[in-house]
This record gives sequence, structure tokens and C-alpha cells, in this order.
Amino acid sequence: MKVNSSNVTKAIIPAGGLGSRFLPVSAAIPKEMFPVFDKPLIYYAMDELKSAGVKDVFIVVSPWKLPFFESFFNLKNRYSRLSDDPSKLNIIQKLDFFKSWPKVHFVLQQEAKGLAEAIGLCQNHIGEDPFFVILPDEVFISSNIANPSQNLLATYLEFGQSVVGLFEVAPEDVKNYGIAALGDCLGESTFKLTKLVEKPSVDQAPSQYMLPGRYLFKPDFWQAIEEELGQISLLKANQELHITNAMDRMALQNLLIGHVIRGERFDAGRPEGLLSLSQFEYSRF
Repeated sequence: MKVNSSNVTKAIIPAGGLGSRFLPVSAAIPKEMFPVFDKPLIYYAMDELKSAGVKDVFIVVSPWKLPFFESFFNLKNRYSRLSDDPSKLNIIQKLDFFKSWPKVHFVLQQEAKGLAEAIGLCQNHIGEDPFFVILPDEVFISSNIANPSQNLLATYLEFGQSVVGLFEVAPEDVKNYGIAALGDCLGESTFKLTKLVEKPSVDQAPSQYMLPGRYLFKPDFWQAIEEELGQISLLKANQELHITNAMDRMALQNLLIGHVIRGERFDAGRPEGLLSLSQFEYSRF
């Protein structure tokens, strides 16, 4: 089934989490704004979405994080007074990336209750359009190859189904991620998905393919996640709702496929991953 890429113009970036692995610094600065050599972490998600043709990005943030995000995304205005000074041209040029980035909209998440709630808060903004979801602390450096969002878009255009990114990890790492069971091969690097499990033990993992925070959902996702969204008001303190069960239901109904992502992956949601990414960027400077 062929679909039109022109209607895949919206994306969600969940950024309302606590960043507890990085305490105490994450109590002062949002994790998504941590420096990666000369860029904030969220730069990578925004740049990836731009290259996939996204026009509107809905960033889900907590109230205390909002001023940091507003400050960053208004950088162009902050430095506009330098534009009349020829000696400052090199500074202004460093901000040229803003000219081509998607338009940003902020959605407030009062309390971090998980990815399901963060996505659900954007439902009215997304409507019946297909949409990307990117977890900004999963970073891919895809030199000379298509980036993950471009890959997912191409797969969506070919098969007309919701598609999630897959990435192979070592057996001892499956316990840290949502893991997919792969069904029939549909083409190069693309598979039917038969089951998804949240953070299984090594002996119960259906594969070594984890979900690296790259999703492209059709509107039928909203029906799949109704159960999770209905449970939000019942959550106890520190409980969160994932989307793995909703995707599992989609897989059982043949509504979800997976595409194996290539490239250099950095789990920047962990201190060692963020450090590795910064060192990698420094080596390319």
C-alpha cells in the first residue's frame, strides 16, 4: 500500500522526564539541554526530524523545564542585534540551523507519568495525521546513510503501516529496553512484529532487537493506546505508563512492522552514553 509522504509532517518529542540518572545536575538543567560538545542534546532529534520533512514538532515538557526550552528556541532573537555587525557574522552563521528547523510547539506535562501520557497529551494536536515520536536521549550518527526517521518514513511509504525502529543489542542489555519478536521478513531490514515485551529478562527475551526510541504511527495508534490513557488517573506515585503493551496489541492485529536501524547509536540517557557521544563529536570537530 502506497501512501503520501506529504501528510507526515508532525512529530512528538517527549522531554518531561526527571532525568534521575543524572542527578544532581538534572535537577538544575533539563537533560535534553545537556551539552554534547558544542550542541544541546535535543539538537539531534530536531535535526533528524527536519531531514525527514517534519514541519511541526510538539515537545512535551514539565513546567520547570519550559523556560530552558523557550530560551534555547528563541536564540535567534537573542542574537539578532549582532546581525548588523559584520565582525559578528561568524556567530550569526552558527545559528543558521534554526532557519530550516520545524516549528516548535510546547505541551506541558505536569508530572512525569510515562511515555504513554506524554504522547496522549498531544492527541488533539496530532488529530488523524500520521506522526513521528522520537526519544531525544537516543542519538544516531548516520554518516553517509539515511537517518532513522528517514528510514522509517521510507518504510511507511512502502508498506502503509505504522513502523518502529529496531536495533540489535547484546543479550545482557535486553533487560534495559522494550524488545520485539520478529516475524516474517518483508524486505531488506523490515519485519512483521509478532510481540513486544517491556524490559524482559535475558531468558525471556523474544530477540535481541530493542526499540531505540524511533516510531512512526498511523492514527490507529490512538485506539491501541486507549487502555493506557484510561489508566493515567489511577497511577500511584512513581508509576509510569509505557506504550509497549499498546504496540503489542497493534502487532497482534498486524498493524505494526519494524525496520532495523543502522548507524552509530548512543544511549545518551545514561551518563556513559552521553560522555561517549560528546567524545565522538569532539573527535569530528
